[in-house]
Amino acid sequence: MTSSPRRFAEDVDVVARLCRAKQRGDLEAIIEVLAPDVVWDTGPQEITARSRYAGHGGVREWLDAVAERGIEATVEPEAFRPDPSGRVAVWGTVWAQTAAGEASARRFAAMFRVQDGAVDAVRWFADAAAMLAEPESSQAAWAWLNEDPYVRQAAGSVIGRWADERALLQLEDGRVVEVPTPAHTIGRFDIGSPVLVSFDAVAAAIGWYLPDERIGVDLRAHPDGA
Repeated sequence: MTSSPRRFAEDVDVVARLCRAKQRGDLEAIIEVLAPDVVWDTGPQEITARSRYAGHGGVREWLDAVAERGIEATVEPEAFRPDPSGRVAVWGTVWAQTAAGEASARRFAAMFRVQDGAVDAVRWFADAAAMLAEPESSQAAWAWLNEDPYVRQAAGSVIGRWADERALLQLEDGRVVEVPTPAHTIGRFDIGSPVLVSFDAVAAAIGWYLPDERIGVDLRAHPDGA
């Protein structure tokens, strides 16, 4: 599969068209850019008991369920990040209003897979931190975490762990960093496992990543910090 800039641009254009259609509430335009066998994963939500919908009929069912609850939602993307596999990661804000007039705004992250000019898989996440916990999506989320020009990344390895709660990381530059180990990392690393750690402009750790497992932790979103 080609990973040319042209292919990247085409994939992003397909996903951008879907996002614009969702902003307009144009159901038919949304369906137009979806593959017939699309799989639409809503992620955590309280509208229906299901989170996975298949095919055009399934997507219509999900969007109808949202409309029946009287919820008007507008997706405002801030960034599109394609990768060679045909996936496009998107971050932004969802603005919503209920039938009672209650308005809210929340962050979101989503991963779209594009094949043959159509989206054949969609997965929505609460935020980029949640995306970092998923092997198929975390590479894009890790790239997003590090795109700030003031962020610096350092390589190292795991030198200690205890109680499935904390890990000690030794970096190649000599620094030692203690980090929390959320549930999605348990059993995925051991002593000697390679790691990457990102630091902000004041040298505070903001994330750590297991490249062999393709999962990471956004420390800015973790209550226990680093």
